[in-house]
Amino acid sequence: MGNLLVDERDQLFILHEMLGIEKLCDSPLFAEHSTELFDMVLKEAHKFAASELMPTNSIADQEGAIYDSDTHSVKVPECYHHAYKLFLEGSWIAMCDSPEVGGQGFPLTLGSAVSEIFYAGSFCLYGAVELTHGVAKLIEVFGTEEQKEKFMRKLYAAEWMGTMDLTESDAGSDLGAIKTKAVKNAGGSYLISGTKIFNSAGEHDLTENIIHMILARVEGDPPGTRGLSVFIVPKFLVNDDGSLGERNDIICSGTEHKMGIHALSTATLNFGDNGKCIGYLLGEQGKGMRTMFHMMNEQRLLVGLEALSQSSSAFLNAVDYTKNRIQGKSVHKQSDSSVPIIQHPDVKRMLLWMKVYVEGCRAVTYFTSYCIDQTHVTEGEEKSRWQGLVDLLIPVVKAYNSDRSWEVTGTAIQCAGGYGYCSDYPFERFARDCKITSIFEGTNGIQAIDLVFRKLIRNKLVDFERLISEIDKTTAEAKKID
Repeated sequence: MGNLLVDERDQLFILHEMLGIEKLCDSPLFAEHSTELFDMVLKEAHKFAASELMPTNSIADQEGAIYDSDTHSVKVPECYHHAYKLFLEGSWIAMCDSPEVGGQGFPLTLGSAVSEIFYAGSFCLYGAVELTHGVAKLIEVFGTEEQKEKFMRKLYAAEWMGTMDLTESDAGSDLGAIKTKAVKNAGGSYLISGTKIFNSAGEHDLTENIIHMILARVEGDPPGTRGLSVFIVPKFLVNDDGSLGERNDIICSGTEHKMGIHALSTATLNFGDNGKCIGYLLGEQGKGMRTMFHMMNEQRLLVGLEALSQSSSAFLNAVDYTKNRIQGKSVHKQSDSSVPIIQHPDVKRMLLWMKVYVEGCRAVTYFTSYCIDQTHVTEGEEKSRWQGLVDLLIPVVKAYNSDRSWEVTGTAIQCAGGYGYCSDYPFERFARDCKITSIFEGTNGIQAIDLVFRKLIRNKLVDFERLISEIDKTTAEAKKID
């Protein structure tokens, strides 16, 4: 079996037959693109992932991200450096962003298909890349022109990486309990002090600078989430000419030893231990939650894609394994010869079960991305309708995909029997890596609260009824097919 990452045939079916992505080219925003170009990009993504990203998976998982307590630094697996260099040269990170910021202006629907491929190719490496995109987008939307010039362009070019630093030891799901403090300097910058934990890609040696996006409370601002603000805190300060200045007062005091995603450092960062950590206010003071959730919603969709990617690769690897594993006699015909285990009814059942959930999760995830694209090409009531579907589906995609991924990867292990439980095959790694997707960017319990209270009750079921209406239209059309 060739591609063991993502089923390109199913991707093309959803993009063209189900969604009709080419219709987006009728709008001025995407008029320069075409079906042929979309398919070419998808094919190139598959080639890059298979040839450059996938070979790093096993090695990176074994090596892990290594913390040096003497230098307070982290080394990523050596194999990542070459793959990241090629990724940077391919200008993949900003493919769906405006040419004005260095992007290529593709629809997010296509970008999501590419992201699924890259996550399947290298969950840890691409996970760090997409955090960088989220930081760049926040600066694009909320930053000053000076901040855009200093930070955004380097991030969109992937020359620097970015992180989202929210969690503290006593402030996980309850961000209102954050204690990290910001004190204003005379020149307009802020002195930041506090400790953040669980910072994905918070320290590494892939790029020369890391831009931290942190939540902190300006001294004197009210308690709770209403008093929080977002700050840009670079690992190295940036001079007015764009060159790097002195190292900021940020220390990596350790990394977590985790069940999975070994190659993605999960760092504890101390800001301002020496009273010299410089940060810059992003957006309005006291509006940090509104600012940060712009990034959080993007990341929640991406987490859904992360989970989907692990399900996809686990399923395809299970199909490949069961086609080649010869064991047992056929139950359908008398023969002394052993047969591939894919012919056994229980194995077929497991594979079909996985296929249904993988393809179903892919369809709803791409549809959500398509809804986002529609918000950019429509106006008025129609735009509001599409945005309502986005708001409703984001927590569903994040939580449903990640819950199913844990089950799909577990079923893939079952298909391979004892070998599925061993590191000779990738099945156990899929399970270890995917589990984080139901936890970070808001646990699935938090997603359920968001869905029920904000997206259903507070919305008086308006968007839910619109979704049901879309489903009814689809089933009505399907009934017309002979």
